[in-house]
Amino acid sequence: MKALTTILFSTLILFTSCNRYYYAPNKANIPSLREKNDMRIETGLGSGFMMEGADLQASYAVSKNIGIMVNGAVNQNQSGTGEFSENDRTRSVFYEAGIGYFKEFDENPNWLFEIYGGMGRGIYYIENASVKLPQINQNRFFAQPSLTYTHPSKNIEFGIASRMAVVNYLNTPFSFNSSGSFEQELNELGRYPNKFVWEPSFRFSGGFDLVKFYVSVTPSLSPSRDFAYRDLMNLGLGITLTFNTKKPSAF
Repeated sequence: MKALTTILFSTLILFTSCNRYYYAPNKANIPSLREKNDMRIETGLGSGFMMEGADLQASYAVSKNIGIMVNGAVNQNQSGTGEFSENDRTRSVFYEAGIGYFKEFDENPNWLFEIYGGMGRGIYYIENASVKLPQINQNRFFAQPSLTYTHPSKNIEFGIASRMAVVNYLNTPFSFNSSGSFEQELNELGRYPNKFVWEPSFRFSGGFDLVKFYVSVTPSLSPSRDFAYRDLMNLGLGITLTFNTKKPSAF
């Protein structure tokens, strides 16, 4: 109940007063690789309660059951949101890499299990007309199991993932010449630099064997204290390319 109260209170803060953010979830990458040399590239637009931006993700099966992934995202505050929309905003860049295991279900190969782990880095630039703020750096370590169902026609696909991550701000310079809310917020991050987030993700894709359009949603939940200044979700729309680099292409 205490964790739920914290989440609801954080949501209220975000909707009523906060325009800057020190964390924004990227779209979860659910690779859905099935054979060696399978490759998937996804690109699209993402948006949360405060931020909007773009994601680019790629994954590749280096062996029968081992895959790798790389992800990148760029975000900024949505135009005209928040109390300080004209002079107080965030721009951010995030990139990460991971490695994992995948296997189709023996009894029903339409279903696929995957589990990936890795790390990423976020860089947050806080812009304000009256205060010069330091660059906020963060590291994120994640583990992500997922399930994917692909229709036998290969035209429809549904994936669900559970990304569990630790975000830390240990390398961020918190000493700067300022006062008021900025100093308070960054001092809170300095006192409690390790944050836990649970980010379940859902992705629906439809189209053709090689090219599909997707819609995804990745909520971001956290019981960690003093972690209110963050976005709570990523809603994505985009396109997926899936092919095998060693097989003839239909393009």
